[in-house]
This record gives sequence, C-alpha cells and structure tokens, in this order.
Amino acid sequence: MFGLIQKHKRIAVIIVTLASLSFLFWMFSVSDVKQMLTGNPCVATVGDECITLREYRFELLKYSNFLQDERTEKLARRVALNSLITKEVLYLKAKELGWYVSDEEVVEVIKNDENFKEKGKFSVEKYRETLNRFGLTPAEYEEIVRKSLMAQRVLNFLREGVYVLPDELDIQKRFYSLRVEGKLYLIKPSDVKVDYEPSEEEIKEYYEKNKEKFKEEEKEVVYVWSLKDKEKVKEYYENLKKGSIPSGYTEFNENLPPKVKEAVKELNQENRIKVVRVGENYYLLYYKGKENAGYKPLEEVKEEIKKELVAKKQREKLKEFAQEVFKNLKEGKEVGVKPLAFSSASLEEIQRILMVEQKDLLNLVFGKEKVYGPYPSLAGYGILVVKNRKFEELKPEQVKEIERELKDNKFNDLAGLFVEKLIKEYGVKVNEQLAGI
Repeated sequence: MFGLIQKHKRIAVIIVTLASLSFLFWMFSVSDVKQMLTGNPCVATVGDECITLREYRFELLKYSNFLQDERTEKLARRVALNSLITKEVLYLKAKELGWYVSDEEVVEVIKNDENFKEKGKFSVEKYRETLNRFGLTPAEYEEIVRKSLMAQRVLNFLREGVYVLPDELDIQKRFYSLRVEGKLYLIKPSDVKVDYEPSEEEIKEYYEKNKEKFKEEEKEVVYVWSLKDKEKVKEYYENLKKGSIPSGYTEFNENLPPKVKEAVKELNQENRIKVVRVGENYYLLYYKGKENAGYKPLEEVKEEIKKELVAKKQREKLKEFAQEVFKNLKEGKEVGVKPLAFSSASLEEIQRILMVEQKDLLNLVFGKEKVYGPYPSLAGYGILVVKNRKFEELKPEQVKEIERELKDNKFNDLAGLFVEKLIKEYGVKVNEQLAGI
C-alpha cells in the first residue's frame, strides 16, 4: 500500500540501485560487471513470468523452522517453490480470463494485516519497516498480495463447482458409522525362524544389481578466496575468466559467513564466478563443478548387504506364514496364533493397526466374507475375522462434517488436476541450483 499511495517516492529506490551499481563499477570494469550479473535471476519461470529469488526467500520464511534441519530443508524448499509455482499458474489463468484485483482490494488486505498494525491501527511506518526487514519493497509485496488474491479467485471459482451426490454421502456415512465385532490375528517376526546365511555369491550379486544404493554422494566443488585487497580481487577475477586458477583458495565449507553461503547457491555452470563483500573482506567464489561420484567398495558394505538379505528372507517367510494362517482360518482350521478379540472397532481404529487399502476397506464395509487379510502392520501382518457388523446412527453435525470433508477432498483433487494441467500448458522451468533443491 505504501507503494501504491506514495509512488512519487520511487526515486529513492532508483538512487539506492544506482548506489549499489556504482560500487560494482568502482571495483570492476563494465565487462566484468556484465559477466558477474549474467545468469538466470529467476528461481523458476512460468511461461514468461519470473519467480524471483527475493519472492522465493520471502516464501521460505514460512518454513524457517524446517530449514534449520538438514533432513527437512530440501523438502521445505520444494514445498515453498511448489506453492509459488501454483500461485503463478493460477494468477496467469486469472489474467487470461480477464479477471483482475483492484488497488483498493490490495490496500484492504494489507490494512487489515495484524503484522502492520500499531495499537489496532494500520501504520505506514511499521509496514515499511517490516518489509524492509524481509528485504522487500512495497511494490514487490503488493504484487505478491495481488497475485495471491487473483489465484484465490480462480480457486474459489473451482470450489463453487464442487458438489456431493446423495449416494456419495450415504457411502461415506457407512464408512464412518461401521462398527465391527471379531478377532484380530497379529503375525509377528518372532513367529517365524530364519536359519539363513547369505553366500559370497549372493552378496556379490546383490551388490552388482543394487550398486546405485551404494553410490557416493555427488559433490559440488566451490573454491573460495578471502581477500582484503580489491586490486588482488580484480587480478584473481581476470585469471579465473581466462581459466587460470590462482593459488591460496579453500574449498567451500559451512564455517563461512551466512552471506557467502547464500551467494554460493546462485553459482552454477553458467554463472561460475561471484564476489561477496563482508565487512573488510572480499570473498571471491568460483564454481569448479561436480565431482564424479564413485561407489563404496564391496568390503565396506558387505555387512550391510548381509543384514538386508537376511531381513528380506525373514519378510518372505513372514508373508508365507501369514498367508498360511489366512488360508487355515478361511477353512475353519485351528492356527497356532492367539487372537485379540474386539467388540466395536471402527474403521479408523482398524487402520491404526493395519495398512488396509481402499478396495479392501470397501470389502470390509460391504462384503459378506468373514476372514480378511493378510494386511501389513507395523510389526508384520494382521488378519481380521469378522463376527458381526453394525452401523451406528450419526448425529446431524457429524453428517455435516462428513459432507464438508468429502467436498474438500473433491475440491483438492480437482484443484490438483487443474494446476497440473496449467503447469503443462504454461511451461515451468526451475533453476534447481538457485533454489537449493
């Protein structure tokens, strides 16, 4: 809103931009600057639209907790990028349909945002300070809001076309109201004994067939020079352009300043050189490329393979035993497994123990068989013997909740298919190096 109301102050942005560029021209020649600024500044492109690095970083703020953990970092980055791509394709579809969002609507959303209020009222100063803290200009943020509103308009249009048929609701009600009486036979790994020692030939064969499992991680190599003399920076930069690598570098490591680590993500085969200033130091970065990943030697992974082969044999034996128990129960024979009796189990409770597929759930609800399974469980397999089925009467509010959930699921499926179609239609290109995924 600050940008919409005070457009005449855009000259301040131009002055800041010129000041930043003047530093580059002071330090390097014009051709140097051009080369340093080449490369794709877009994390992704959707048609002709660019999802900028700044937009991406702003979106990542929502997932900051997950970015701190290396186990979830890449997933969080992918989710953030997918969110931006989804919004972009929906925005383009809205434009194509001739829909728009007025400045007044954008202003209204921003003015009602609690993040920009002081003492319950919108504050221009707080708005500007908040955006500045996140590295966004008002114009950029207002465009983000506008795109979000236009994307939401398309989704709202899709949602209006979603409805639930009476038969669909009746079937879903039966899923929720079913209560089963019967017995559960749990087949555990301790129920089978495996006397098996993999041979050298089996170990070698497994290694050769599954070699990709033992591939060393591919490593991207970046050389880093930490320099204080800007003339030396220029000299090294010129040498790197000519293909000559100066001495005195170290390989990239996690102990470097955050600003340097962030800049490294922007390097790739096309954009190999970058200079970052941190305090009095200049960091010259050079993308050397990817090191060929080799394979761990057989001797190093032999014990791991042995364990996997023994575990595989045990899984096979366990499945065979579960199928044998199932067959005997179907034939009314005695089995050597003690069952657990239950009197009124819901499908939800059954699914907490057994991994029952959708088609098998239908059989449990509408089938007339007595024995079902074997289904995988966390510890092995489970077999259900149904003695009796009954359907409880649901409360009106429960029926409304079921209908709402069914409608939401149908909408999510429809929206997902629609977005996939738009992605193919507009074309999406992702700069994985820049996105860090």
